[in-house]
Amino acid sequence: MINKKFLLVLVLLFSNLFAQEKIRLFDVIITIHKNGWMDVEEKITVNAKGIAIRRGIVREIPLRYRILGIFNYLPKFTLNKILHNDQPAAYHVETVYNGKHIFIGSKHAFIRPGTHTYTIDYSTNKNIGFFKDHDELYWNITGNQWRFPIEKIQTKVHLPEGVNFNDIQAIAYVGRFGSRAADYVKSIHNNIITFSSTRPLMPGEAFTIVVGWPKGIVFEPTKNQRIIDFFGDNGYLFIIFFGLLSLIILCFIQYFSNKVRPGIIIPRFKPPTDFTPSMCRYLLKRNCDSTCFAAEVVKLAVQGFLKINLDKKFIGFKLQYSLVMNGDKIPQEVLEKQIYSKLFVRAGQLELSNKNHKIIKSALDVVKNFVSNKLDQYFDAQWNYLLIGVGIGFATCLLASFFGAHSIEFGIVGVVFIGALIAFYFAIRGYTQEGQEIVDQIKGFQLFLRTAETERLKLMAPADKSPELYERFLPYAIALDAEREWTRSFAPIFKQFEVEGHPYRPVWFYGGRFESFSADTFSSSFSSFVSTLKTSSSPTRSSGFGSGGGAGRGGGGGGGGGW
Repeated sequence: MINKKFLLVLVLLFSNLFAQEKIRLFDVIITIHKNGWMDVEEKITVNAKGIAIRRGIVREIPLRYRILGIFNYLPKFTLNKILHNDQPAAYHVETVYNGKHIFIGSKHAFIRPGTHTYTIDYSTNKNIGFFKDHDELYWNITGNQWRFPIEKIQTKVHLPEGVNFNDIQAIAYVGRFGSRAADYVKSIHNNIITFSSTRPLMPGEAFTIVVGWPKGIVFEPTKNQRIIDFFGDNGYLFIIFFGLLSLIILCFIQYFSNKVRPGIIIPRFKPPTDFTPSMCRYLLKRNCDSTCFAAEVVKLAVQGFLKINLDKKFIGFKLQYSLVMNGDKIPQEVLEKQIYSKLFVRAGQLELSNKNHKIIKSALDVVKNFVSNKLDQYFDAQWNYLLIGVGIGFATCLLASFFGAHSIEFGIVGVVFIGALIAFYFAIRGYTQEGQEIVDQIKGFQLFLRTAETERLKLMAPADKSPELYERFLPYAIALDAEREWTRSFAPIFKQFEVEGHPYRPVWFYGGRFESFSADTFSSSFSSFVSTLKTSSSPTRSSGFGSGGGAGRGGGGGGGGGW
């Protein structure tokens, strides 16, 4: 009884195997013309059993390739004729994202089981590879995506007249994607190269050929033609360009229509009243960065609430700083108190290293929140222009979809315009009248810090020519990118102190002689460290004859099945 069941299973398996639908012959003739176009005639002979192949077959032809995984490369495609058993056949074509699906057969009729031959004749261009020492056709004859096995592949490539027999190179690859198996035979006669497979192909396998010939036989596109083709294949780039241009023009319109204008900048000997260093920088730069934080830390040190320690050892040729509490002194100003409490939340000393990046970033966030809440009243958001900019961005994305932007391209358009709109917002954000007046004062103070030479200091009251003046304005100099000029302007005074026998050393900095301290070095190294905390919290065409060769690569390809 068991033997009978076993025999029955074998009979069913073998009957299913012999009844399997398959492609008996995949016969292709390719004719390459001097203008770079080529005609392709595919004769596909199938064994239909009414399982998958009921009305006919489907041929899937890819017509969209990727350059660098981003840009489109789109060969043109013209369907010349469709035959079924050498007779004109009913068919319809569906356009998909990456090419064409050709359905051969009638939607309203089934074909009889048996052998059927389908002929697909089409023309295409931009499939020739032009290299330094040769030109070539690198063509995936069958594609990797047929749902049926293929018993036999036969291909003939007709080159243009004028090719010398000895100058033709020919090779093929058989198997799954990337395979370099050589299960084929070839022959070359005059300008005709013939390839034939020596084994059947299973579903997912491909037969890929590479034929090379000397340069000059096929006309190579000029540089200008390549540029035109590139932008023709990537029309959405024009949409991005005109969208960005529209935003730039809108920025100019906003600028020239703005009634609030900068005033005349004259030197001022002090910052605006009640403005901290970070507030001055934020209003001037329209952004709160790590330098704002560095300036506030130096201000805390100058006021005696903490000390800055420069470690005597060097780590990777970079200075190593630490902040140390100065006894029980606690700042009372709102911003200073919040920064102080964040820095020393765990201990009385904080090393500026990656292990403490969360603490430092929390203190930086305090500065950002404070200055933005305090100073946003001095900015004019220009909401009418911003809404127009958003409308331009939306229209650009919509037009890009009409010009062939899909998936990755549409994502590129979206990312570009989100970034552009953010930049546009900060570009058009102007000042109120009061805000502009304060900015003019800050610029005047910045001018003083950058030009405060010793001669000018002599004009000030004797009491002002002191280390206290240097320290009081040092945080502002750091915030306004004038720390180097401000420090150098005091160099002769500090030199005189040293000559007189009482060299000046700041009580808020230690770890070496004062000469080892540099405000600009501290600011840059500290700001660089804080800025790093923000990051804590298909290839171009290659020849088929070298390492770039393999089954399933090159042009052509696709696959098919029944329907």
